[in-house]
Amino acid sequence: MPDERFMIHQMKSMKIATRIGAVLMSASLLDKYLRQGWVDWQLFAIMAVMGLIKIGALVYFRRTN
Repeated sequence: MPDERFMIHQMKSMKIATRIGAVLMSASLLDKYLRQGWVDWQLFAIMAVMGLIKIGALVYFRRTN
């Protein structure tokens, strides 16, 4: 059975990976827009959903704690 430290390290590593992934997706979207003049709407939709989930989780945890 994993202890609390393992769970905390797992949570922190997932948080870091998610943030780096969001930054790389934003950079890719900006690069396509600046170089080619068009927006990849699927990539934009994924970023928007990630943002909505983040805000929703923030509000939920703020109200429950």
